[in-house]
Amino acid sequence: MRTYVGDLSNGKVEENSSVSLSGWVHEVRNFGQLKFILLRDKTGIVQLTIKKGATPEKVIEEASTLIKETAITVTG
Repeated sequence: MRTYVGDLSNGKVEENSSVSLSGWVHEVRNFGQLKFILLRDKTGIVQLTIKKGATPEKVIEEASTLIKETAITVTG
């Protein structure tokens, strides 16, 4: 089931539950061991965090190819 970004802050999502978000890459910030992706949908923007060592290498490689307005779906 898809979750909207706005659902994360208004109590519609239980804490520690898995969610799938779909939207467009608004911005990518790379800080060495950390990568931040701002994901935007029609309800708002949420920050995704990717950390080397805690994230599968395949995901880190794919995240490195993202550019603005790329449509993605993430689960976490």
